[in-house]
Amino acid sequence: ALLSYIDLDVGFIGNTLIPYLVNKQLIEDMIVSNHIINFFDKLLNEHRFQELNAEKILLDKLIDFHKLRFNNIELQKINLSRIGLQETNLKFDYRCFVRYLTPNYCSDKIFECVNDIISNNVSNMFSDIKGYYWFILSDYHRSSIIKWVESVLTNNFDFSFFTILINTTLNSDFKLSPALFSLLNQYCKRMVADNDVSLLPQIGFWCFIEILDKTDYVDYLGLTPVFDFFYDCERFDYNRFELSWLFVFDDSILSRISQNIHIRNHIRPLIANALKKGLIKTKQDRLYQILINYFC
Repeated sequence: ALLSYIDLDVGFIGNTLIPYLVNKQLIEDMIVSNHIINFFDKLLNEHRFQELNAEKILLDKLIDFHKLRFNNIELQKINLSRIGLQETNLKFDYRCFVRYLTPNYCSDKIFECVNDIISNNVSNMFSDIKGYYWFILSDYHRSSIIKWVESVLTNNFDFSFFTILINTTLNSDFKLSPALFSLLNQYCKRMVADNDVSLLPQIGFWCFIEILDKTDYVDYLGLTPVFDFFYDCERFDYNRFELSWLFVFDDSILSRISQNIHIRNHIRPLIANALKKGLIKTKQDRLYQILINYFC
């Protein structure tokens, strides 16, 4: 904890201290790791991190962590023994190191990680791309990934791959091909025709944030309440709203829906009533957190 208050020589921090701090025995101790990350954040906030020449060791740790998780998931896919590669043995999430790295230094290596995930269709790691890797990639590498995934989807549409494209191109200058949206529409029609409505909540959310043209999906109204909610939140009957949805929605969805005054004014009383009456005892703390963070 004293690290944040000691003024140390840059050479000592980069060449000796950081390599010592990120060794397995220290960084995987929950209490110690919190202090180490606080120290790293202090260096980052003071714009001192890049002068330490410590990116290599952090990138190496991140890559090793990626390979361990990737290999573990691949072994599970082919039903082999995990041979000591269980993620449960990993007590520290090295992916957080991306915030201390710069695109100019690590984009090529991170691109290899992303390529591992998408070329092998490792759906359990798709969230890594959006949550950790995407923002550290160069525009060149981002463009390469988008073009590659678009070509794959054109030949064989995959909803998970399409979701990657949507999530990674949100709030960016990258525009997806109109043909892909047509393929999505055709895919939805086939799924619904087979009585599979599992993708409709995601489709509804994309309509809500205006990625998709709502008029193309109006026929799906009435098939599932959560789709109806996203599709037309102002006309939605909030007696049909299930608080359990809030536990499934990730922070990005909660943030977007809570910005809508109509939604907030309807959901806040539902949460307050459930907390008052103790209707959701097993997740009461999480529900209270959602109320405070998003709907107050």
